[in-house]
Amino acid sequence: MPSPKFYENIRLPLSYANFYFINGAILVPIFDDPLDDAVLEMFAKQLPSIEVIGIKGLPFLRGLGGIHCLTQQVY
Repeated sequence: MPSPKFYENIRLPLSYANFYFINGAILVPIFDDPLDDAVLEMFAKQLPSIEVIGIKGLPFLRGLGGIHCLTQQVY
């Protein structure tokens, strides 16, 4: 888990587990945290045949969502 971060006194739900697979790649949230590089390397080691792309996750989490949340349907 990344270090705790807050927005307007609310702790953000940071998690590297909120990743999303796309064609030929995986989008992994990063948080300007010392663990970011290690997590991206872990994904790359476990998934050697696809590209691992780090996406800045903090802007999404200010709305208490994440990469996966943004991919959901809107009706």
